[in-house]
Amino acid sequence: MGDSLSFSDIERRIAKDHLRCCGGFYPSEVDGLDSAIETAIIVGNAGNTENSAFWRAFEAGRQAIKNPLECWTRLVLDQIAEELNAEVIFPFEGPPFIPILAWAQKVEAVYLSPFGPLIHPVYGLWHAYRGVLLFKEKIQLPEFKDINTPCLTCSDQPCTSTCPVDAIEDGNFNVEACSSYLTTLDGRDCLQNGCQARRACPIGQQYMYEPAQAQFHLTAFLEIYGPKATEA
Repeated sequence: MGDSLSFSDIERRIAKDHLRCCGGFYPSEVDGLDSAIETAIIVGNAGNTENSAFWRAFEAGRQAIKNPLECWTRLVLDQIAEELNAEVIFPFEGPPFIPILAWAQKVEAVYLSPFGPLIHPVYGLWHAYRGVLLFKEKIQLPEFKDINTPCLTCSDQPCTSTCPVDAIEDGNFNVEACSSYLTTLDGRDCLQNGCQARRACPIGQQYMYEPAQAQFHLTAFLEIYGPKATEA
């Protein structure tokens, strides 16, 4: 990439693998990173449009192993990090786990939605954070443009009223109610097409995950949090 790596260089390289360069920050002592790290760049994905074919890229390289998305993410970001002369850390490694959601709020205008996930002013609830690239040089970062959360002007807030089992109430998410519902016949719509509350959000509707992607994530959620068979 040359001696003088720019933020645009990083963006272009990340985009080659249908990932999104979310932004960067200059770590301080409170972030708990090595003192030699000067710049941290968060990498994620958003939606699945023609110009953001993250899910199709994953499906093409998917391996029939446990945690295939984590494996694919590691392979892709390890390669990117090597090319950019960077280190990489992941939110699924731990404990201790990196505070990637707190870091994300340092680099782009994302905010807690009424039921928990961070909402993006463009992508809505259809985005995720996959890893963090760490650089030992200080890279010029674009100016952070803070704006108000779109939830402030959403008077109806359908995300809080659409859930068929009222798993979202007063900013809290009832994991047990949600996971139990997903195992029922009525819960098949959520399991196969994605959370109804998430789909009700009017922001970023064009970036909504396709059914295969939504089902992958909710099946993984169910495997972790779903009702366990009782031992005899």
